[in-house]
Amino acid sequence: MKSKQEGFILFDAYVGLVLLILVMSTLLPVIIQYKIEQSVLVERVDHYHFLYNTIQTIKVTDLPLSMTRKLNEKIVEIDFYILNNQIIGKGTWTNAKKHPEEIFVYFQLSE
Repeated sequence: MKSKQEGFILFDAYVGLVLLILVMSTLLPVIIQYKIEQSVLVERVDHYHFLYNTIQTIKVTDLPLSMTRKLNEKIVEIDFYILNNQIIGKGTWTNAKKHPEEIFVYFQLSE
């Protein structure tokens, strides 16, 4: 018995194309959302590290202290103040999702 197979027919190519488009249309929004979430987390970690490093160099006589810094292309409003024998650092910015976000860092003063 001879089987004559010359290749894919046009219908097979269309089915393959439709499946490819279906997979891509499902995965593309997930990948985009993943990248946005990743950038939000990276911003949060970077701002936390900046506040943590800065709070250790603050002099108590300079408090309360407010400043504005540009970190990773974001404008961050930073406030340092004393409360209950602790220096508190607060950073506020708009994250990659265009939502306001804030983070706090605490530094215990020695007695």
